[in-house]
Amino acid sequence: MHSEETGLSKLTSLLEELSDEEAGACVGGTVTYDVYVDVQPVDDAVESLVGPQKILGLYATQDSFRIRGTWSDRNLKTNFATVDVQEILTKVATVPIETWNYKDQNPTIRHIGPMAQDFAAAFAVGEDNRLIHPVDANGVALAAIQALYQQLQDKDTQISTMNAELDTLKQQIQEIKRQLSTPLPVAALSSN
Repeated sequence: MHSEETGLSKLTSLLEELSDEEAGACVGGTVTYDVYVDVQPVDDAVESLVGPQKILGLYATQDSFRIRGTWSDRNLKTNFATVDVQEILTKVATVPIETWNYKDQNPTIRHIGPMAQDFAAAFAVGEDNRLIHPVDANGVALAAIQALYQQLQDKDTQISTMNAELDTLKQQIQEIKRQLSTPLPVAALSSN
């Protein structure tokens, strides 16, 4: 057995021993449990993502891994600041969105999304400019949705106001038409 296979087997074994709560605690804002596995040699792609010999919060099998969730409990967070959702929406509109595949994938497999460097430059969130953390992607998406909702509400208000003004103008036009269609009394015509 190769040392790489042994390392993956160790990782899989350790991660399978974690309860759902323990595995979930490894992901997101506050890491409660760290899983350190000696994987030698470390695959270059894995090392570039998680650093050498350190893998956190993953459920791994021989074929895949998944993240079970992201902790987002208010009690685990600090340093709150409000967000200008309109500014976020403006930035979302400027971030290039492309289709692509990972270098180690078949070119027929396609993904869609921004590059981490562009995302980091636009929003200045996360730990570095090579990864987009799901909580940040979700936060940006939700902020942009809120901004669009606000804009939609504003447009609905404008449309309602314009419809009311249009109804008033229609009534005025009908009154003018009624007045023009009413014949003038003969006495009014002969006094000229």
